[in-house]
Amino acid sequence: MPVINWLMNRIALIVAGTPLGGYNDLIATHRFLETIELDFAGIPGVATRMDARFPVDTGWLSQVVTLDASLGMYDYIRGRVRMAPGERHYTMNGVDIHNGKPIEFMPDRAEMGAGLLPGEIDIDLMLVNGLTMAPKEAIPPLDQLIDPADMEWKLPPHHPAPAP
Repeated sequence: MPVINWLMNRIALIVAGTPLGGYNDLIATHRFLETIELDFAGIPGVATRMDARFPVDTGWLSQVVTLDASLGMYDYIRGRVRMAPGERHYTMNGVDIHNGKPIEFMPDRAEMGAGLLPGEIDIDLMLVNGLTMAPKEAIPPLDQLIDPADMEWKLPPHHPAPAP
């Protein structure tokens, strides 16, 4: 299976987990635990690591949507949706990812997903252009061949931190 499928999946995870604003040129290094053999378009070769350099241009949009939840309520004090115990579902209405109002600041994401009480949910939507995702069955299991330290991608030390 093509290694590029795995790499594109990793880039998607890095982009989704990196709260950036504006244009950033990111580099992710994945060192193999041992030298591996790869096929480069029909030419055999060996590799000890794989680097990916990719530009990320992030813009933020604002949009009013409604949430219809079965067995749930909006907790105005905590600013969270709280679902009741048992089988439940929710529907988001009015989401138009292509027609949000551009905003000039990066929303405070420090609290997203943090401190949720049982039954509370937090939703983050993202549109990624220019990244083709392969079906799950076409992504080779390379994670087990990569140094675990490289699987926890962080912004490089020389990179400016996101604005609060």
